[in-house]
Amino acid sequence: MNRWAVYQSEKDKLLANIQMIPEGGCWVWMGQCNGGAGYGMMIWNDKRQFTHRLSWTIHRGPIPERMFVCHHCDVPSCCNPDHLFLGTCRENNLDSIRKGRWGRPRGEDAPGVKLTADQVREIRAEYKPYHREFSTIALAKKYGMGKSQIHLIVTGKTWKHL
Repeated sequence: MNRWAVYQSEKDKLLANIQMIPEGGCWVWMGQCNGGAGYGMMIWNDKRQFTHRLSWTIHRGPIPERMFVCHHCDVPSCCNPDHLFLGTCRENNLDSIRKGRWGRPRGEDAPGVKLTADQVREIRAEYKPYHREFSTIALAKKYGMGKSQIHLIVTGKTWKHL
């Protein structure tokens, strides 16, 4: 089977899981997506691939080494090759900054956070190594956390902004 026949079958598999949105023209991937960012994923050549990168490869050709496939539309699950462009890591980051998408929520604004900033300050103030009442284990019980999470807090590996 030639290379283009493989591309055609993958293109059919890709298009079978896409919903074309008339307003805006996005081709939204309706299959599996990666966890938090919402990028589509599918198996291609026995390897998990991002669907927007696969769409670029099928419609435009190989992606040069160290290049990113970026979105004009800012819809991570969009696979419309007309909404995609190639850029370096720097160009991708600058595009994200220009569009106001740079940075992750921190502290209490981050998803799934169990503590407040005040509680983190209390933990750091109360922590005393080698002291039974104020050890990572005792503080973990007091705040309903795991001792490893408390350790990351008191060593400044998490909640670095405080």
